[in-house]
Amino acid sequence: MDRVRRKIALSSLAALVVVGILGGLFFQTVAFQSTNVSGTSSTSKIPTAFKIEFFTNVAMTNRIRNGRAVEGSAVYVNLILVDAQGNPVRYRGSGLLEVTVSVSHGLLSATNVYISPGYSSTGKSFGPIQWVLPSSAGLRISINSSASFDGHLIFGKASLSTVA
Repeated sequence: MDRVRRKIALSSLAALVVVGILGGLFFQTVAFQSTNVSGTSSTSKIPTAFKIEFFTNVAMTNRIRNGRAVEGSAVYVNLILVDAQGNPVRYRGSGLLEVTVSVSHGLLSATNVYISPGYSSTGKSFGPIQWVLPSSAGLRISINSSASFDGHLIFGKASLSTVA
């Protein structure tokens, strides 16, 4: 009798694991959608990282491309979910995706920000994150971001140099 119970229990456990794995794969496939360069949706992908963009204005139209920013100034940050090829990935979860942000120096307007379903970035759903830089030239400063969705950790890191 104990052998029969063990076999039934193991069979039930194996069935739950298979259903859980298949259900998880299905959920991950529909939870994120990748957008290719032309702006049309391609096959669904899971994000692998955050791409971090810096701007000199709150409207996020003047991008910082050289990796340098004026000491003591405000920089506006946009965090973008991207797949392994660097394509933006729209968040397709049912609730908000919480993103934790930290910096090595300076002050952030928010350390917990969100990406709403249907969006790929904090700039479009939450708004720009203001980063007030330290008042010292010659520093190499960094920003880190992280989030967890369905058991997957997503990270991003970028840096700037402060100039006079």
